[in-house]
Amino acid sequence: KTGFPGVIGAIDGTHIAIFPPERKREHLFINRKLYHLLNVMIV
Repeated sequence: KTGFPGVIGAIDGTHIAIFPPERKREHLFINRKLYHLLNVMIV
């Protein structure tokens, strides 16, 4: 039981640091502070 009426679960997110990918796809993994990362959602 969650202790909250009508609530059956929770969702959270975090950033996971990664090694820089290949140059042609590198821009897909850079955040606003220029870190390479994955944005992960957990259910």
